[in-house]
Amino acid sequence: MSDPGSTDRLAANALHVCLCFSARKAARSVTQHYDRFFERVGLKSTQFSLLLSIYVLAPIKMSELAQTMVMDRTTLSRNLKPLSNAGYVKSYVGKDKRVRKLAVSDNGRAILLAAIPVWQQAQERLVSRIGEARATGLLSAFETLGEIQKPRI
Repeated sequence: MSDPGSTDRLAANALHVCLCFSARKAARSVTQHYDRFFERVGLKSTQFSLLLSIYVLAPIKMSELAQTMVMDRTTLSRNLKPLSNAGYVKSYVGKDKRVRKLAVSDNGRAILLAAIPVWQQAQERLVSRIGEARATGLLSAFETLGEIQKPRI
């Protein structure tokens, strides 16, 4: 049987050095920051990210979007539903009838037009709090971390 004191020390240390715990905690904080801004246009930060990705990459297959967003298709479908229900995203059958593609609707473009200045305000506020150099470093680290594990599609 292991020493309870040793387990306590290991657990306390793990809590402070665990990249997963720290990343999830930071992600929740950053998401809440952006969500406060996006309330003005009736979006959540996750919805903005999806809508922006579809707009930039359209037409895009669901499987490609899932890979880009590092999400499984079930999670992506669940997150797309409110955007589709609001009329911001449209899906259609491509040349291959088995494949559905996504694009942003006219209503989606309109909400993006309203949301982008809000995103800029949230972005500027966050960058001013952490500093330009740290923000640039974080973007680089996030890019590297995003490549670690791609979901199975």
